[in-house]
Amino acid sequence: VDLSDNIAMYYLVFAIFCFGFFVIYRAIHSPFGQILKAIRENEPRAISLGYDVNKFKLIAFIISAALAGMAGATKTLVFQLASLTDVHWHASGEVVLMTLLGGLGTILGPIVGAATIVALQTQLASVEASAEYQANDPATVALAASLREQILVEQERKTFVDIEDGY
Repeated sequence: VDLSDNIAMYYLVFAIFCFGFFVIYRAIHSPFGQILKAIRENEPRAISLGYDVNKFKLIAFIISAALAGMAGATKTLVFQLASLTDVHWHASGEVVLMTLLGGLGTILGPIVGAATIVALQTQLASVEASAEYQANDPATVALAASLREQILVEQERKTFVDIEDGY
């Protein structure tokens, strides 16, 4: 497959996405998925039913790691680079934000959240705001002033508590 063609690359990424989605869907709707739900809801009860909870957690972790690795490999294939920003905590936080925005406990929620976040990033990246405008923006000035006030109040409270405690 010639991956220099955008259409071929799109269909390859779409096929990889569909495969990953299928794996997740089948895992959730299988007896394995039902056992994971039982472990999530009441781990001691799952143990008392005779399930090796640690084994099921390990298998779930392995599936999760394989899907994350496949996603990372696909991103590297599309962008033709892997930068250090991909392993920064911000990348993990972005995935959690996508999941929370789309909805926990749903299979389509993270997809909707990811589409929303990517669309917002794309739209906001095209908005050009000069540093001079941002520095003189009344909302930015008010936010900085309120944060400064909160920091000073917290510092005074901490100093007062330290004096009471004899430090």
